[in-house]
Amino acid sequence: MPTFDPRLGARRSGPAVSTHAEDEGAVIAAHLEARKRHPGLRMILAPRHPDRGAAVARALAAAGLEAQRGDMPGEAEIWLIDRLGETGLIYRLAPLVFLGGSFGPQGGHNPWEAAALGAALLHGPQVPHAAAAHATLDAAGAARMVADGAALGAAVGGLIGTRDLDAMRAAAKRVMADIGQARPQTLRALQALMATRLEPGHIFSKAAP
Repeated sequence: MPTFDPRLGARRSGPAVSTHAEDEGAVIAAHLEARKRHPGLRMILAPRHPDRGAAVARALAAAGLEAQRGDMPGEAEIWLIDRLGETGLIYRLAPLVFLGGSFGPQGGHNPWEAAALGAALLHGPQVPHAAAAHATLDAAGAARMVADGAALGAAVGGLIGTRDLDAMRAAAKRVMADIGQARPQTLRALQALMATRLEPGHIFSKAAP
């Protein structure tokens, strides 16, 4: 598991998680745009498939961005995490995350883990595989849809270090708290229903003919 260097400054970074090739051009463009507003902005980039790490590193280099791969971010502008099992740690550190699989045909990825761990979310428009989850978070103000790399860059640049970002994170916590309450409430309702139907004299308490 990587040890996060405090010099990275989680509040000065714009992580992009579970990205695919269709996302990464937009993510790179967004970072270049956002750092105009936030000099020194850094990014954590975690592709969905770690075996694409070399290809992602080449794309970053082509854009003039230095990337560090491995367990430590070092001094590079981009920390490229091309290994599995690190998204939970990223979500805990990062106040704002772009969730990949949403600018291409992949259909989006599950946003609940990020919301549960305190991150506000940005995502592209193509999320049919997780449409209900994204719609819930969007409606609550915990997530936002961005149309393309330019919109993503504007959102990152406009949210980092603001009360609006704090409000998005608070909204994510409220959504997850509501979901947490809904499960025991549903269980209690089912238990009450089963108890009613098993009362003496009820049709379901009689032996089948």
